[in-house]
Amino acid sequence: MVAEAAFLAAVPRGQRQSLHRTASLAALTAAQAAQRAKHPAGTLLDRAHGHAAGAGDGPLKAQVLVLKRDEEAAARHRGAGSAASVRMLTAALDAAGSSRETASLRASILYRLAWECAALGDVHGALQELEGADASAAMATVSPDVVEDVDLRCGGAEAWRGKCLRMARCPSAAETALAKALGTRVQPAGVLVDIARVRADAGDVDGAVAALEDGFLVARTAENRRIEASARHAAGTLPDTPAVRSLRELIRS
Repeated sequence: MVAEAAFLAAVPRGQRQSLHRTASLAALTAAQAAQRAKHPAGTLLDRAHGHAAGAGDGPLKAQVLVLKRDEEAAARHRGAGSAASVRMLTAALDAAGSSRETASLRASILYRLAWECAALGDVHGALQELEGADASAAMATVSPDVVEDVDLRCGGAEAWRGKCLRMARCPSAAETALAKALGTRVQPAGVLVDIARVRADAGDVDGAVAALEDGFLVARTAENRRIEASARHAAGTLPDTPAVRSLRELIRS
């Protein structure tokens, strides 16, 4: 860090902003990868924030807040349902700005807000945030400075929509959105786990087991430890049946 600071100090003032922006984006990308591998990302996020501040870049600051929210939610072992997360995401939305170039970033924030509202029991608020998220996703253009941009435009929006609708107790609409996401996702493990949860909510244990088995195996192949853990947790909520015992044996292997 000292060497990095010395290097930046030696760079002409006119070029520092660009270097700060590049360094912040690199740290954000590394933090996202760390989270998927279930490794601590706090140091990387601190570095990303420092460079975003150096660049005076609101959208980069917003992305730091989004990933910090994800980091803190994982540390609490709860995906959503925190007033603190709502405050952090609201601050991220303010920092993101209103340009079309940051539409995908606003969408990713609003989908998380919808999920939080639904988890907190505010279904009306969740559906309002979801409407805003869908509108932002629809107007999004290619935004290489948004770390979730490609993911959002390749099935991620529908995956988030399904996740939010399931939490808002709209199972039919949730499964429709998740089925659409499943057809476009390069890595569908998380979608399969969410489909399993929708089926479990409806009492379709065998359908949930089938989706969880597929999701867990895809996550293991992709070395996505976060989704592996999510599948493991979902399996632990299912009733004890021969199919569920077989699934748990697979997950333990």
